[in-house]
Amino acid sequence: MEDKIYKHPKGKFTLDENYIIHADYDNLVDITLQDAIREVEIALEVGKGKKVLSLTNITDVKSIEQKARQYYSGPEAERAYKAVALIVRSPVSKMLGNFFIGLNKPTMPLQLFNTEKEGLAWLKGMI
Repeated sequence: MEDKIYKHPKGKFTLDENYIIHADYDNLVDITLQDAIREVEIALEVGKGKKVLSLTNITDVKSIEQKARQYYSGPEAERAYKAVALIVRSPVSKMLGNFFIGLNKPTMPLQLFNTEKEGLAWLKGMI
């Protein structure tokens, strides 16, 4: 299967042969509520009623607004995702990831990783 690409205003979202969404955000973007909604819409579209796995690279993300963080922890995201691996190579992205997990307490399994390889291995264990 060839990877399928989904449109997102601030990044490249692809679906791989294992049905894992690779969400790669552009450099120095601010993720807004509208961006979070579109990301979850992509997951719901891909899953067709089933929860999906996501490898989300926030390494170069500048910020994630509060309403977006709340949305990612809410019922729509819970309906869309089975598990999320966040790639956080930089100190800023690691801070954003830890802040999100600590403050918003997402209900789906979510873990921080330094590399895509580590994140993919963890997600493949969820298949």
